[in-house]
Amino acid sequence: IPTCIGWTSSGYKNPSAEHVNRHLTLGGWIGHLIPPNHHALDIEDPDTIRLVRAVCDHHGIKPPINRTNNGVQFIFSTNGSQPLSGNSNRRTRLGAPVTDRAALKNYLLLPDMLDRTWENPESLYNLPVIPDELLPQRNTLEDVACELAWELGVAYRAGHLAGFEDLAAALMSFCVDLAMPEALICE
Repeated sequence: IPTCIGWTSSGYKNPSAEHVNRHLTLGGWIGHLIPPNHHALDIEDPDTIRLVRAVCDHHGIKPPINRTNNGVQFIFSTNGSQPLSGNSNRRTRLGAPVTDRAALKNYLLLPDMLDRTWENPESLYNLPVIPDELLPQRNTLEDVACELAWELGVAYRAGHLAGFEDLAAALMSFCVDLAMPEALICE
């Protein structure tokens, strides 16, 4: 069955094993609904992937990571807190862009399909909680400053800024113009 309409409704009935096997035999794939209290960050940008890995290392956590054809999907627990929405274009509190895959709203194609592989599969049974730095921005001055710093880094890596002097001057000038507190500018 290429598509099962209504898969997010409470009355949905799973296809039979026979239907699933026939679908797979014909080259189809199966999406797995993200369960309650789970959340995935779907990321294709190498710089953002490095940032999320660094945040996880900083917190000493190893989330399961689904390696896709275009990037990775970090799987986290929401620890029973308010579920995060599925959003295809949001910023983390550190300013990095991510795509959210939300519990009971989105699905993932798991490894063993389409040449996908797992990193840290043992963590599937004890998911780490998503770090605060990777949660959605709160529209605070701190979060906006992080997004500006991220975008300046993107411009720098793309060669739009001549060097560190341009980078530092651009950020400092903007922060001063916004009358940001000195401590936040230094951070």
